[in-house]
Amino acid sequence: MCSCGGTKLSNNSPASLLSSSGNFDLSKDKLDGELATQMVQMEYVGPRAETFSIRSRVMPDKVYRFGNNPHHKEQTVFLGDAEYLLSLLNGESPQWRVLTRGASMERRDPAAVLGVAIGV
Repeated sequence: MCSCGGTKLSNNSPASLLSSSGNFDLSKDKLDGELATQMVQMEYVGPRAETFSIRSRVMPDKVYRFGNNPHHKEQTVFLGDAEYLLSLLNGESPQWRVLTRGASMERRDPAAVLGVAIGV
C-alpha cells in the first residue's frame, strides 16, 4: 500500500467541455432535418482521376463515388454533404462545384421521365 493519503474527489468543473477524443457536439454546424436531405448535383474538379469513395455525413449508410473521370465526375448528393464537400480544398483550389441547386423531384423520378404506360 502507498502512503499517499487515499483518493480525494474534486468538485471542480473543467475549464472546457471539449475533449481530446472529439466527442463534442457538432450539430451547430449541420443543416437540420428536411433542408439537409435536399439533393444537389455536384461535380468533382479535383486532381484525382482514380475513383474514390466518401461516406455521407447526412446518411452514413450512403457512399458517394467520385473521381475526375467520365464515370464518377458528377453525383447527386445531399445538401448537407454538399456543404462539407465544398469546404474541402486542394491547397487554395476547390475540389467540387455545384452544378444544380435543389434538383427537382421530377428529374430524379424515372416514372416521370418515362411517362405513364399506355394500355394495349
